[in-house]
Amino acid sequence: MGYHCYAQLQRQGLFKEFQDEKATFDFIFNEPEPYFNRKDTAMRKSIPVRKRITIVLWRFATASYYNTIGHLFGISEFSACKICEEVTGLIVEKLMQKFIRFPTGTDSDSVIADFEERFGCPQCVGAIDGPQISIKAPREYHAD
Repeated sequence: MGYHCYAQLQRQGLFKEFQDEKATFDFIFNEPEPYFNRKDTAMRKSIPVRKRITIVLWRFATASYYNTIGHLFGISEFSACKICEEVTGLIVEKLMQKFIRFPTGTDSDSVIADFEERFGCPQCVGAIDGPQISIKAPREYHAD
């Protein structure tokens, strides 16, 4: 399942930004794996961890509808939705603190200086990527 998932995501272009694609892919699977394990029951077999993570990566990379994801991965639309909700929640709960930290003390001073030097943003300690939102500028101080 691992290499097959990697190949699917590579064709989609998910890893085009990374230098060492295979190592990045392995890291993405191995780091959260303990949190995502599910047990088989008498009623059904669990969806493997690598498949669950691949489903979420696919959703993040393509913004596909859940019915499309379900069709691509051979699961129901409901399962695709639940997997995305659950895995995303676990990433935020268990992994976010490990990889996203706000600078404190002297670290924040160097980050602030770096943002101002590199990007011309004074008193900035971080940035979050996201959609651009158009706003109507006020008549006075429209550049601000």
